[in-house]
Amino acid sequence: MVSSSQFRHHRVVFERQRWAGLLLGFVLWPTGAIAQPLLTSLPTRTARLEVSLGAFDDPVLAFSRISGLTVDSEERMHVLQPMEGVVTVLNPDGSLHRRIGNRGRGPGEFLDPAGIGWRGDTLWVMDAAQARVSWFHQGEHVQTSRFVPIPLERGERIAAQWPMADGSSFAIVTREFEQPAGHPDNYFLIVRAGGNEGILGPVAVLRESFPFRVIVRHSQRTLRLQPVFRDFPLQSTSDSGMRLAIVDRPFGTASEAPLRLTMVGASGDTIYSREYRVGTVPLTDHEWDAGLRGALARSDRPGRPYGLRELKEWLPRPAHWPSATRVVLGLDHSVWIGLAEIPSRAEKEWAVMDENGVPLFRVELPRDFRLFIVSRDVLWGVWQDEFDVPHVRRYRLEEGDHR
Repeated sequence: MVSSSQFRHHRVVFERQRWAGLLLGFVLWPTGAIAQPLLTSLPTRTARLEVSLGAFDDPVLAFSRISGLTVDSEERMHVLQPMEGVVTVLNPDGSLHRRIGNRGRGPGEFLDPAGIGWRGDTLWVMDAAQARVSWFHQGEHVQTSRFVPIPLERGERIAAQWPMADGSSFAIVTREFEQPAGHPDNYFLIVRAGGNEGILGPVAVLRESFPFRVIVRHSQRTLRLQPVFRDFPLQSTSDSGMRLAIVDRPFGTASEAPLRLTMVGASGDTIYSREYRVGTVPLTDHEWDAGLRGALARSDRPGRPYGLRELKEWLPRPAHWPSATRVVLGLDHSVWIGLAEIPSRAEKEWAVMDENGVPLFRVELPRDFRLFIVSRDVLWGVWQDEFDVPHVRRYRLEEGDHR
């Protein structure tokens, strides 16, 4: 067990080590890195749409915002809707099986459910607003557990905490950045805690992804903006709670800078860490201006004393789009990395690796399809139509169609 003072000591040591590995973006215990081919040159496979469930006025399928999606052993879909504080369980044909939970503070109720998964045949739902996890078996609430306490520095908070199969938890510790976007002092911690070993040290220190939350100090003023690009250090836990994937990727640097994937087991040990090459896409002046205008529109305040020209002077301009935008761990421990997401393109490419990180193929999916679950050749996720109505979609990979 690690005491609060020991945890802080480990953190200081970890942050010092971070400076030696800034070119890699984050620091983990030493592992070998193996050169890999260019991900954008992998053979492609075709994903065929099988099911799309969603409607504007249907009492079951009129989904509000969806923050989580998982499936059980019977392929029933569990759809997490934070606005209602409910998990809607659908049969494979789209009919209603049951609803789990309600909005509120009582047992089995949620205020801000932000994650969903399984430990064996027991469903868990993470509620960030109440810093707790609710557990359900066959639709019935059986337990509520608080977030594992983690020593925090001033200004830090636990953004999320996921239970793992061995009883431990992984958490993301964030803080409000007080330096300009892209400053090396802006970083996130991924921490392992709980289980039978108490509070454990950090697993990884990740650099800020420019710009996750723009905070600019200029002329004695602090400007707080919504993201110019909605980007975040990439991580994903497997639905079974066995693994955590961490992806660090180049942003605004060389055209073929490496992308690093590190797989961590539930025990906190690194399973493998590999680098891949991925060609980044140049960011045009027009696209940069459009991103800044969008940030201004989302952050508009009466009497705002700055505009597009000031932002262009104060913010560093990246040269390229982020090379990767999401990572999803499959139920078979395959790794799906979503590559650059360009507004002018209707499709988004996903690079797929096996359980050992070996590249296999690419898949093109609609750019506005949010992938949640992969089970062998079946994909589940969420897509929004032109009226912003969410649809739960299922795709299947065609067999033997590598090109």
